[in-house]
Amino acid sequence: MSLYRIVAMQYEEWNPAYETILSEFGYGRAADEQARDRLTTLVDGHGPLAVDDIDLPGTVVVCGAAPALSSQLDRVRRADRVVAASSAASVCLEAGIAVDCMVTDLDKTPETARRLSERGVPVAVHAHGDNIEAIAEHVPTFEIGSILPTTQAAPSPPVVNPGGFTDGDRAAFLADCCGADRLVFAGWDFDDRRSRPKRPRNYGGPSDCFGGSKSDAASDSASWTDGEAKSIDSGEGPIRAVTVITAAGESSAMGFHTFDPDRAENLDDESRYRWCSIEELVSLLTPEPDDELADLGSGTGFYTDPIAERVGQVHAVDVQPEMHAMYEDKGIPDNVRPVTAEVADLPFDDGALDGVFSTMTYHEFSGAEAMAEIARVLRPGGRVVFVDWDKNGAGDGGSVPEERHELGHAVSALGAAGLTVDHAVFRTETFVCRARKLE
Repeated sequence: MSLYRIVAMQYEEWNPAYETILSEFGYGRAADEQARDRLTTLVDGHGPLAVDDIDLPGTVVVCGAAPALSSQLDRVRRADRVVAASSAASVCLEAGIAVDCMVTDLDKTPETARRLSERGVPVAVHAHGDNIEAIAEHVPTFEIGSILPTTQAAPSPPVVNPGGFTDGDRAAFLADCCGADRLVFAGWDFDDRRSRPKRPRNYGGPSDCFGGSKSDAASDSASWTDGEAKSIDSGEGPIRAVTVITAAGESSAMGFHTFDPDRAENLDDESRYRWCSIEELVSLLTPEPDDELADLGSGTGFYTDPIAERVGQVHAVDVQPEMHAMYEDKGIPDNVRPVTAEVADLPFDDGALDGVFSTMTYHEFSGAEAMAEIARVLRPGGRVVFVDWDKNGAGDGGSVPEERHELGHAVSALGAAGLTVDHAVFRTETFVCRARKLE
């Protein structure tokens, strides 16, 4: 499970992302406003729902319409509430899973939306410039008392804007606004490009706007470049829990794709700072003078040494004795202890470490056993920092794309180990993911 801070969207925070969407796609605001006003005429005076009328406490699973949803239904069944985006509602209902709220722009399965509204199930009907005809055709057939009318333009009561661009985005934002204690994302295939909705380059989906303070959320929403749900920065810590269920398989323990010792001189090339500077690593780790840390996949100590200058002790963990031998030839600081071990079998006591970090080696040990071992050796409050090559990078540096994972993999893996992700960012070639072990 991966945990990060969630901030309920208000229009002031959503508008910068909306402006990006309009700019990237060449859409006009007027068409969205026209659709909003058409929806208003159909529901106003007929008792539509307000956000406050929808109560979604406990663990809420937000179901996207990706093909992976059908393989994740057992997890969906364990949630307290189900919010389904578009055709995901039909998938759940066909599997005998009750839907507590459906979010739709009526481009798919409008009959499912109608039937749910007749049963008194809240249906968030979204108006945008491309679905005015669908609104006019279908909304009059719904039970209006079960409809929450929404827009991506400025809200105009009774039409509201909880945030989001696609049905899946809006489902996530709405669940958060309606009091979810924990959000579980099922049917969101971050590793499968076929399942990603069309999005502008600079809008990454709900996690672009789910982080930090509200002003942080606004600035983050326009900062990413590949159209994926990537940027999550929780500021001071989570206020709600989020689980991302992915379809990605587990990778092996350290030693499957290890760095070739014959190329070890490359590990000391200062051009590596282009991908992760010492200043950034320090700011992520926030080391204290008495800390005891472990560098996972330490190699020849390129990043180990500058961290060792700031803490009491660093364990340089690497599965290859050859790396330790080369590190010894360079000169190992007195407070650095070489440890030959796999991350899945660390020779430390429970709760022994204040933190662990890994620079460009996560893909070598990213299995569930390694994540559980990291969680075991961390003390309460201990932190984890991963900086690694991202699967979606161009391959200009580091490991080949076939050996890499993307950010969502690390977020999910750390969360599944019970660690709280509070910072996750994709850059052009790498990602950064930080987590903590709760007190």
